[in-house]
Amino acid sequence: MTTSQPTTAPISRYLAYMCLLGGLFLLTSGLYGFDPRPLDSHLFVDEVSTQHGVRWQGMANPSVVLRITDPGVHPDIAFEVPKGRLVDLHLTSAGHITATNDRGTLWESQDGGRRWQRSLAGPGRRIAAVAWGSAELAIAVGPSGNTYRTEDGGVSWQRVATEVGEDLFGVAFVDPQQVWVSGEHGRLLRSDDSGLTWQPIVSGTKRALRDIDFDALGQNGWAVGDGNAIVRTRNGGQRWYEEDAPTGVSLDFQRVCVESSRLTVISTDWHVLRSEDEGQHWALVPEQQGAPAHADVLQQPMARADRQDQEWVW
Repeated sequence: MTTSQPTTAPISRYLAYMCLLGGLFLLTSGLYGFDPRPLDSHLFVDEVSTQHGVRWQGMANPSVVLRITDPGVHPDIAFEVPKGRLVDLHLTSAGHITATNDRGTLWESQDGGRRWQRSLAGPGRRIAAVAWGSAELAIAVGPSGNTYRTEDGGVSWQRVATEVGEDLFGVAFVDPQQVWVSGEHGRLLRSDDSGLTWQPIVSGTKRALRDIDFDALGQNGWAVGDGNAIVRTRNGGQRWYEEDAPTGVSLDFQRVCVESSRLTVISTDWHVLRSEDEGQHWALVPEQQGAPAHADVLQQPMARADRQDQEWVW
């Protein structure tokens, strides 16, 4: 008498089907800019100011450009990025405002934020940050060491080799020749030829460094990142070392901004550290001062046709 054995074919087909779905998920995640890291509320991206005193702030969740005409008045939502998340705001020499998302798409306003037009320019690849060294020169960085460069104001972009495979998160110009990039596993890169070639620099940490910035003289620089990571240089990047962040809790820092002797570090959940003496002493800014005053504006539903004088063209 022959005993029938349970077949494994249905199980094999099921496992193959699940593997296929998993592969498709990973593939589409990479194509459409999926980022497994959580994106916290009201993540600050950038701020630029026009000669007329109007300030523009970019936020990544929701991805919007805010126009601030009076510090005591709530800002207007000037532009809602339709896809992806905002990674850069830039004010051109002609006074135009450009906004770039993490898919490498660029939008531009030539009339003070009233009308936004999607541009044919832009890297067209997944990116994490963009920095401009001049009206014509910019560097964009992204996953797997991908770095892109433009010399014509963003009309065309060329990929440049960095010889690294880690994700890159931050980029900053010291001057039109010297550029710095920060990334995964404490990665720092330096270029002295406007981003054409790169050399690795020891940062002093293995934690991810999400952003980097320098003072106007290019001597004092800071890079910040995950797990309270703060590294700095006092000699133009020849030597970097870690500094202790006086927070009492572990924070993931996302942005650093250097303005003269003032240093501001922002975490993903809007804890703000500030130093008024080039990092010698730090203070945790009270929540009501650190969080954006426009938080309630960002929580309101955004309608694309809520004002007659505003037009978005994609």
